[in-house]
Amino acid sequence: SPALDDKSQYKYFARTIPNDDDTSVPLIARLNSGSGDNNSSGGKDESESESWGVNFLAVMYVDDAYGNGFAQGIQVAAQVMAPEMQVQTFTIPYNADDAHVERVVASMKESEFMYFFVILSPMSLVDKVMTAAADAGIAGTGKHTWLFSDTVGSGIAGRKFTVGSPLERAYRGTGVLSARGGIPGMKAFDALVEGMRELGESVEDKKYLHSLLPKYNAMGQVTNHSEVTGSDSYLMSPGLVAPFLYDAVISAGLSACNLKMNHNTTAGSFVLSGDDHYNAIVNSTFKGSSGTISFNSKTGTRNPKSALFSLVNFVDDPDASNSEVVQFMSQETDVFESGAWRSLQPFAFNSGNTTVPSDLPETYVDRNYIPAGLRAIGLVLCGVIIVLSCGFTVWTKKKEKLGIVRAAQPIFLYIIAIGTLLMGCAIIPLSLDPGVVSMEGANIACMSMPWLLACGFSMAFSALFTKTHRIHTIMKNAAVFKRVKVTALDVVKPMVCLLLINIITLAVWTAIDPLMSKTIVLETNRLGQATVTETVCYSEHRSIFLSVLGVTNLGALCVAFVEAYLARNISVELSESAYIM
Repeated sequence: SPALDDKSQYKYFARTIPNDDDTSVPLIARLNSGSGDNNSSGGKDESESESWGVNFLAVMYVDDAYGNGFAQGIQVAAQVMAPEMQVQTFTIPYNADDAHVERVVASMKESEFMYFFVILSPMSLVDKVMTAAADAGIAGTGKHTWLFSDTVGSGIAGRKFTVGSPLERAYRGTGVLSARGGIPGMKAFDALVEGMRELGESVEDKKYLHSLLPKYNAMGQVTNHSEVTGSDSYLMSPGLVAPFLYDAVISAGLSACNLKMNHNTTAGSFVLSGDDHYNAIVNSTFKGSSGTISFNSKTGTRNPKSALFSLVNFVDDPDASNSEVVQFMSQETDVFESGAWRSLQPFAFNSGNTTVPSDLPETYVDRNYIPAGLRAIGLVLCGVIIVLSCGFTVWTKKKEKLGIVRAAQPIFLYIIAIGTLLMGCAIIPLSLDPGVVSMEGANIACMSMPWLLACGFSMAFSALFTKTHRIHTIMKNAAVFKRVKVTALDVVKPMVCLLLINIITLAVWTAIDPLMSKTIVLETNRLGQATVTETVCYSEHRSIFLSVLGVTNLGALCVAFVEAYLARNISVELSESAYIM
């Protein structure tokens, strides 16, 4: 209990096992490393990731000193280790009835969280909660993940559940996080295991150990320990507690020996005081059977980052399951040591695979894509423009020897037709968004629009004012009986310069800061998930390039108006100035 860390009540208390709420440190490290991991879309392979990338966690805890301290520890650890992680707590009394359990589970469902950590006992209460969770659709769905504190222990493995029952669906792919006294392969732990086995195999040693056990219990009644000490399995396994007890004894002994060795003999005989012994213990670090042991010097409790924790996964036991009943077995998947998780084997989630589920529920997003009907109308209009542009080009070619067509200057009519064709084609990229093309395609479409519009506009209107300027120049000289020859090449230079300015501007824009498709979030839900978005074409310096293109092409438009005004009295057969005006 964290209450034992209170030095005002337990001045000389120290322990080689972390307190209960220190389990929150490996829990948060497993769920969210605090490195900016995000698992909102799921799809991580657990065997390749140190953290599951969970940003939303619901904690249900029993309303007692243990549960309250543990839940508070989780919130503190999340604030320190993963500041962006949201932890929401739900409390429940140990004697909650079915109605109370259902109300709490309903509240958990309203949170829309997908990951749950449960700090509950007894097992009957855990069963109630998991049954209600399965009925509410937040357990056994293949999308929700439930983890338990060590109070659940082995309460899931070895039990038989009816196939299709709420508990069978809910408990599959769950896990238990607990402290470990060591794992095979650790030198000191293996030595402890071997030493205990040697004791267990010695009749004399077992008899001696039996004689040390108390003969009376707390009620003053005679206690018989023979059922335990006489068992063949006695001392064959260290269990959970033995490594920590062993390390506690070693810690006390080493600290006392160090004080004795460092004692100054000139100061008198050695006296072991409580203050000195306690300070020596909490300021020591050594390798024990449960790993490297270091203490929090303020509380006397073992630093959780120096302790071992394991994550046990409950999966189907194929040898004990059949078509009617399912029995789960426990398998150790991950070990927390030296402040980091190490994967032993992939963790199988409720879905049955090792892909880490998303920590956010599926939600509908209104992306404001272009409606299919509007897109169809736009493309039809585009087709009309293309057909008309091509049709008028062909007609002009066939009729170019007619006097009225020759007077209209066919070369410029061709250029105008090409310009309108390009502007009409701009409807095509305008109709594309990520709803119908990839993001790469949407990016190309974004930059295609200004190319088609600017070049098409420039060609159409520069050709218009150029041909008007040409006929105006001829007619003005004719009015004063002056003969002048003005070829298309003579007046086409401004048009070419205007087109080059557009092309250079667009090329620079495309090279250094092209328009890219960008999704903007307009509305979110309570979990921060986007519910309404829109896609726009974005460029950081777009205003500069648009200004250059705007000034250039609006200038061409203004010149066209001026030329049309100057040529307003010329016959319509020779100039379209009346229609421009």
